[in-house]
Amino acid sequence: YEYLITEENNRLPAVGYDENAVSATVTVEYDSATGKYSASVAYDKAGEKEFVFNNTYSPAPITISFGGTKTVVPSEGNSYELAAETFSFKLIASDDNPSTDPLSGEQIFTHDKNGKINIDAEYTEAGIYKYTLSELSQSIMPMSDMPEKNDGIVYDTTVHNIVVNVTDDGRRNLSAVVETPNTRSADSGISFNNGYDPTETSTTI
Repeated sequence: YEYLITEENNRLPAVGYDENAVSATVTVEYDSATGKYSASVAYDKAGEKEFVFNNTYSPAPITISFGGTKTVVPSEGNSYELAAETFSFKLIASDDNPSTDPLSGEQIFTHDKNGKINIDAEYTEAGIYKYTLSELSQSIMPMSDMPEKNDGIVYDTTVHNIVVNVTDDGRRNLSAVVETPNTRSADSGISFNNGYDPTETSTTI
């Protein structure tokens, strides 16, 4: 007895169906000595002796943005004008993050002229993604291009924890929530606040 078994495509969202058919051969034998029948089944699927259908599931990727702000507060009587890409920040991903983490390892980011730090990432898998974000004490700018005023900078040593919780509704839709446990809330954002206090100098007139 021979049969052909296929998987029905009922068009579930984001599911890839197995199009390979399984051939099943049922062999029935009669034992005249015992008066009993026995049966055995053999399967064949694309040359493999198995009865398995392998499906895939791929939700639509989701792109999110998070980050923080950079400010420099000068001491009394001094001034400081923030230029774009003057300071840099290191994002370190947890080793326990899913293997599809788009921000795995260590990443360096900077800021725009308004002090905005933007981190963009596209996630393709649900899971908990954990990071730390801290300021580097040396600018990413070449030393020859660094403003002289950076000599008086007091850097922010805060290490911010960031948790990105990506969830899947089972219908191809991913959603993400960004949490900053050691900051008041994700809405208030992460801020790095530096001081500026240049070294005093004197001259003779």
